[in-house]
Amino acid sequence: MDDYEAACAAARAVAARNRKAFADAYRRDTRNWKLERDDEIFLERITTRPICGRALLSNMHVQRRAQEALIGAIVEARRLDPHRKWLWITITSDHGLTLEREPFIDYVSLRGTFEHHLRRCGLHGFGVVEVDTWKNLTGEDGRRMVPHAHFLGYRADGARVGVRALERELCSRRALTNSLGARGAVVQNVKPGLENFARVGRYQFKCPTYAKMLRPETDERRGRLKPVGHARGAVARLIEIFSRIEVGDTMFSIGGGRAIAERVRREVADEVRERRGATEAPSRDAVARHWLRIRLTNGQSNMRAPIIITRKEDRMG
Repeated sequence: MDDYEAACAAARAVAARNRKAFADAYRRDTRNWKLERDDEIFLERITTRPICGRALLSNMHVQRRAQEALIGAIVEARRLDPHRKWLWITITSDHGLTLEREPFIDYVSLRGTFEHHLRRCGLHGFGVVEVDTWKNLTGEDGRRMVPHAHFLGYRADGARVGVRALERELCSRRALTNSLGARGAVVQNVKPGLENFARVGRYQFKCPTYAKMLRPETDERRGRLKPVGHARGAVARLIEIFSRIEVGDTMFSIGGGRAIAERVRREVADEVRERRGATEAPSRDAVARHWLRIRLTNGQSNMRAPIIITRKEDRMG
C-alpha cells in the first residue's frame, strides 16, 4: 500500500466509525417511535437502503460515497502539486442562524455569501456548508442550528498567505459577524503530509456526530465551543433536514477547486444511478408528507416543517 492509499484508508476508517456513531444516535432517537409500515419503509429508504435518483444527504450510502470521493480528490490534488500551500478555513457567523423547532436554511444564499468573501481574498478551492445543532442557550426558544462553511483553498496567484492577517480580514467583515463573540473565521495552514489532506476531506463531509456547547472560558485562541453529545431527538431532526437536501446543495468551489467538486459529483452520480437493488429516492412531496405524519404521531407537533432553499442545477439526480 503506497502513501496515497494508506492516507485515504486511514481517513475512510475514521469516517466509517463516525457514520456508525451517528446512525446509532439516530436509532436511539427513533427506537420508540410508532410508525405505519409505509413510514418505516420511507425511513429505511432515506437512511440505510441503496437509493437511485436523488442523492439525499441523509442516506448513508450516498454520504459514504461523497466522503470517500472527496478524500481521494483532495489527496490526489495534493499529490499532483506537492509544493502548493493550502489553507483550511472555517467560517461561522450569524448568517443563516436558525432554530431546530422551525429551521429555515437557504443553501443558495449561504454558499453565495461564503464563496463571495473567500473569492474576495483571492482564493481558489473547495468548500462545504455544514449544519450543527447546539445545546440550549439560556433564554432562547429551543436549540440553535448553525450553518457554517469549511473551505480548503490556496491563493490563486501562488503568493504566500499570512494566516493571522487573513483571519483578521475575514473577521472584520460585517457580514461575518458572530454575536457570541467567537471569531467569525479561523484560518490555518494545512500541514504537508498526505494524511492531513485525507483528514480534511473526511472532515468536510463528516456526519455531525456531536452537538456544540459554549465553553465558560473566553480564551480566544481555544475558541468558545466544545463538542458534546446530542440531546435526544436532535439527530432524528438532522436526518429530517438532510432528507430534504442533496449532496450538491452543500458544495461550492472557486477556480481550481472545481476539479475536486467535479470528481465528487461524478462519483455520487454513479452511486445514485439506476441499478439492481436500489430503490427510487422519495420525491420532495413524499418526504414532506411522511415527516408530517411521523411528527404528529410521535408527539412532535411543536416541530415545524423545515424550509430548505436549494437550486435545481446543483442537484445530481
